[in-house]
Parts: sequence; C-alpha cells; structure tokens
Amino acid sequence: MASLQHLEGTDTTATDNVAYIQTHATRGDPASVLTAMDAFARSRGGLMHVGDDKGPLVVERILGQWTPTTASDDEPLVMVELGAFLGYSAVLLASALRAKFPTRKVIRYLSFEVDPTRVAAAQAAADWAGLGDIVRVCHGSLEQQLAPGGALADVPRVDLCFIDHWKQLYKADAERLVASGKLVPGSALIADNVITPGAPEYLAYIRAHKRFDSVHYPTVLEYTDGKVADGIEVSVFRATDRA
Repeated sequence: MASLQHLEGTDTTATDNVAYIQTHATRGDPASVLTAMDAFARSRGGLMHVGDDKGPLVVERILGQWTPTTASDDEPLVMVELGAFLGYSAVLLASALRAKFPTRKVIRYLSFEVDPTRVAAAQAAADWAGLGDIVRVCHGSLEQQLAPGGALADVPRVDLCFIDHWKQLYKADAERLVASGKLVPGSALIADNVITPGAPEYLAYIRAHKRFDSVHYPTVLEYTDGKVADGIEVSVFRATDRA
C-alpha cells in the first residue's frame, strides 16, 4: 500500500498529470479523462483521488438518490468542493450532475484549493473534459471564499458540498457552512475518507447535530485493491431539529 503522504504526489505530480491527460484522454470526454487520471495515479503508486472504486458509489448511490433542494430548472444548482487536488472529483461530479439534470439551465461546481499549482491542474483537467462552463477552481480556503469578494459571498444557496481536503478541517468547515446560512433543507454534505485517514471529530459532530440526517457508506481507500477500509459520510440538512 502507498503511504498517505505518497498519495499526495510529488512536486511535479500536478503538471505531470495534466500532460498525461492531454496525451491520453479524448478532449471533451469526461469518462476518458477519468480513465487517464486513474491510469496515471496507478503509475505513481496511487494518488488521493476518489478513484474508480468509490466513483460509482458516489455517482450512482449518493448523487443518484439525492433530491435537489429546488425542482425549478431556472434556479442554479450549486455544488462546492473542499480540496480540488488534481481535479478528479470535479470531473466526476460535475459530469454526473450534468447528466442527472440535463434541463437545469445553470449548474455551478465551485472547487476550493489552497495550492495554486493544483488549482491550475484541476482547472486544466475540467477544461479538457469539456466542463469549463460548469467547473471553476478557486484559490483559497472555504473561509476566504465565504468572505466578501469570495466565490461564495453572493451565492445564496449551496445544494451539495464534497468534503475531501485536510481531515482536521472537516468539522470546522462544516461549522462554517452551517453558520453561513447557505445550507437549506435538502442540502447534502458528502465527506470522503472519514475512516482512512479518518475524521473522527467530524463524524462525532455531524452525527450529533440535530439538523442533519447522516448515512455512512462503507468503501475502500482509493488504489489499494480493496485492502484498506474507508468510508463516505453523507449528511442531509433538515428543515427542523431531529427529536
């Protein structure tokens, strides 16, 4: 198994990944881009993508069963991602949203990343996949993006949030989202890697919170051939407190 530090890659991983995509993937084809990114990740001993083990779970069981907070095709659908890394999740989830909601006039996927090299790499992956009209990768933390002038400052509602950055920030950023008032009944937080490396503070917080209904999906850590247990926690915001 690759170490968790190794899963972050090396100093050239971001630019090497872009070059690999542009050499091996068909432009405008998200599935081709994901296949190329999976192949590149395996050539590097694994990288911290959602990957092709978890991907179908997220798309088919989690997004597939999710009901949007507003049924109107005139209302924008907004998904936020915390931790872009190299753009795998952005390509996977933005393309899944486009397929699930083909008549929605505006779908926005806002991915936040603090490493500028990864910001550029993630945006390049989304653009190559033909998702540049949906995906915007922004430099900065959630706290910065919620502040005046940030990408979320004027966004009234967050429908979905994929949490996949530093595990010690999961709880604090979930608290920020709740405090922002941008979550509405039906908004869902999808937290990856809650078992490995693990986010115990987040799990304790979100499961105890009376405004969320949480479901745990057992899965495996990406690119470990099913040998390392992991899990995804999906928490849907309620209109009222649980009893």
